Amino acid sequence: MSTAVYLATSMYITRMASVEKVILVTPKNVHRLVLAGIGVAMKTLEDLSYPHSRVAKVGGVSERELSKLEISFCFLADFDLRVDAHMLFNQATIFDQNTASGHDFES
Repeated sequence: MSTAVYLATSMYITRMASVEKVILVTPKNVHRLVLAGIGVAMKTLEDLSYPHSRVAKVGGVSERELSKLEISFCFLADFDLRVDAHMLFNQATIFDQNTASGHDFES
């Protein structure tokens, strides 16, 4: 997967948790949020993507569960999955700033 997939996943989750406040990220759900976000971002941004079965196996969930997670993720994001180069660049800049200042990524 490209770096853009990870940046888009971060943008989606940040928007849902911090801006729109439709989810609360906890240690119990962060794995499923990231897994669903990566799957959705990969399908949104990449021409070629890993097979659904492989993503489910690597993520430690069944294919059926992964499908449910991705559908729920899309609804939580209100199907606002569009990202462009400028948005990805801004997200990368945020990571660079947090890394340079020694902050964790909770802010």
